[in-house]
Amino acid sequence: MYNSGVHATLAGVILAFFLPARSDINLDHVQDWLAARGSELDDIYDPDEHVLGQHEFTRTAKRVERVMHRVTPPLQRVEATIAAPVNFLILPLFAFANAQLRLVGVDMASVLTDPVALGVYFGLVAGKPLGILTVTALLVRIGFSPLPEGSNWGQMLCVGVLGDVGFTMCIFISELSFTAGTE
Repeated sequence: MYNSGVHATLAGVILAFFLPARSDINLDHVQDWLAARGSELDDIYDPDEHVLGQHEFTRTAKRVERVMHRVTPPLQRVEATIAAPVNFLILPLFAFANAQLRLVGVDMASVLTDPVALGVYFGLVAGKPLGILTVTALLVRIGFSPLPEGSNWGQMLCVGVLGDVGFTMCIFISELSFTAGTE
């Protein structure tokens, strides 16, 4: 992918455009179909029989499971599958790599006590969300603008945390946009 000239991030976005966002199941008929399968399952369930012996029940339940799986559009299925690895592994590594930190031959104890490293860390983790939240509170208090309808201060804090993501994306986009000048 890298050698094709298309950045992997852009390739992922292009791929997402080709994932169907609609289900091929007609939702108007699903409720009636499920009601019929529910009645069928009630009729064939035998409470005295062990689940491993209820072949017709498990076969019907498996049919319901297959149909319900297809009710969810492929785009949402892919999103649900990759959400945890992306949020807890890929994005943190992405942010770390885009910050262009070089840790080869570096004493980690000195990094953890370096005032510049601590300033960057606390500026991103605490300063940016606190700054966004403080300015929002000030603007609401002086009457410049109310909070959006249906929102609360916890959500505003989350917006402040998203400011960190925006900062990281700015670094990434500027790295893609500008090449190092030649002298």
